[in-house]
Amino acid sequence: MDRRTGRSVFDPYYSRIQELLFSGMSIKATYDYVEKYFGLNCEYKVFWGYVKRRKLDWFMPGKV
Repeated sequence: MDRRTGRSVFDPYYSRIQELLFSGMSIKATYDYVEKYFGLNCEYKVFWGYVKRRKLDWFMPGKV
């Protein structure tokens, strides 16, 4: 997160991330996609935290 603006490096890609997750991709597969096609270099746990903070996983099936 940029401390000056309060925005994440993932914010410009929010809608695409949401679309990928909604289409059924796992968080890990979406992270791999973002890293490869958008050229972002960050740790998986940072991306996972972004997905959780933005509530992008609300529709994903949980473990039963």
